[in-house]
Amino acid sequence: MRLSAQDKNSSESQSIVNQRKFLNDFINSKRDLKGSRVLEFSDDGYTGTNTSRPGLKSLVMSIKRNEISCVIVKDFSRLSRNYIDLGSFVEYFFPYFKVRFISVNDGYDSLTGVKQGLDIPFKGIMNEYYSRDLSEKIKATKRQLIKKGEIKISRSFYGYKKDSARNTYIVDKKTAPVVKFIFGCAINNLSAGRIALLLNEKNIPAPCENLSKKDTRRFWNATKIRDILKDERYTGTLILGRYMSKNIKKPVKEPEENWHKFYGRFEPIIDKGLFFNVQKLLNENSMKIKSKRNEYHPFYGKVYCGVCGKTLYHSGCGKKQYFYCKRAREDKESVCFKHTLKYRDLEFLVIKILNINALISGFDMCFNSDSNLDTFEKHSPCSEIKPAKTIKLKAEIYEKHKCGKIGVNEFLNEINNINKFKNKSYDKKFELNLSANKDNSNYLKCAIKVFINKIKVFSAEEIEICFNFSNPLIN
Repeated sequence: MRLSAQDKNSSESQSIVNQRKFLNDFINSKRDLKGSRVLEFSDDGYTGTNTSRPGLKSLVMSIKRNEISCVIVKDFSRLSRNYIDLGSFVEYFFPYFKVRFISVNDGYDSLTGVKQGLDIPFKGIMNEYYSRDLSEKIKATKRQLIKKGEIKISRSFYGYKKDSARNTYIVDKKTAPVVKFIFGCAINNLSAGRIALLLNEKNIPAPCENLSKKDTRRFWNATKIRDILKDERYTGTLILGRYMSKNIKKPVKEPEENWHKFYGRFEPIIDKGLFFNVQKLLNENSMKIKSKRNEYHPFYGKVYCGVCGKTLYHSGCGKKQYFYCKRAREDKESVCFKHTLKYRDLEFLVIKILNINALISGFDMCFNSDSNLDTFEKHSPCSEIKPAKTIKLKAEIYEKHKCGKIGVNEFLNEINNINKFKNKSYDKKFELNLSANKDNSNYLKCAIKVFINKIKVFSAEEIEICFNFSNPLIN
């Protein structure tokens, strides 16, 4: 049995109660079915184009466990309105598990062996187009109500409660002061991240924590703060048409110019002047950040917290760039990396490690080459394997240098003698000037992409670099 929201509004005869009575009467009227053990599966409020319905899923699992020998529906559309899915069930799934299928109103019974030909696909197509046509009519009606501002309010939002009787919003005395606090901090030029930190320090429940039935603590974050600061509804403006269903399955957010705004519909929490001043500050700060960050940094998507495993956030511009763990800022009791890691410090460490591994593995030619980046990637450790004896010998030389038995120059000379590259020598200037020279930034980005899988940060002094290849110094 299935009943969608559209069916509820169209006909009482389609109700789950009537479907149940109809099917039970049919079973009792058949000698071969009367007295059988009956299991009921129903989906109330689900469209027939959706095959991920809980009732249908339970039915499928019961069939796979060989608990069912016959499936009965009022008509094909109760099983599915998608003709492809309907055909898959009737022509393949039910016969494979030797399940009899009966559609009462359609006069179909798989046991009789009567071939329906194009009848089933045709009815499936008609049901699907009926569903689409009905959906378009309902959306058209909703659009007209949205334009007039007469549509029924579906849910409340943070700072307000829904007044179903009057179809409006009323101020929530518990959460409205939090909204005022957020706007007050923003007008004083506090960042969204700093506001979230202050709210978490005061143990103020986050919006999702108010809605969740679980006891787990939820934290404020910069994204949620920015969403509140950009929401014009706090000025008492009713905004409709923010999301529209482009298809039956999923709504899509509409551009702001397509929204329908109705001013002064309910009591405001924030003054309009304050709201638009905050928008001006947000736009100015956003433009500053965009002007300083023209592209992603070389470590994008590579740096993680060694404790919680979450990606470290990158902040700042120029020489003041740094990484930090968002969870450590949100939860003071967290054991995550609580301080910041300077971008320059991580860059220096990674370049140093890359150069050492390049020397040991014999890939320093990639770094010193002036060829294009495609050539650079072709010389990755994954595409060329060095003899085990050579790697072992280089590792022994490195250990001598690490223990202080030989100096830097002697170490470089011995490594270069082993490599025996013609007209290729280790360039010390490259190691020192790579981060400062903008022309080499693409090489650094490409080197990190080719050589490094991820970087785990436990503290400013404890950093683990995971390579895309086995480290010869370890093996």
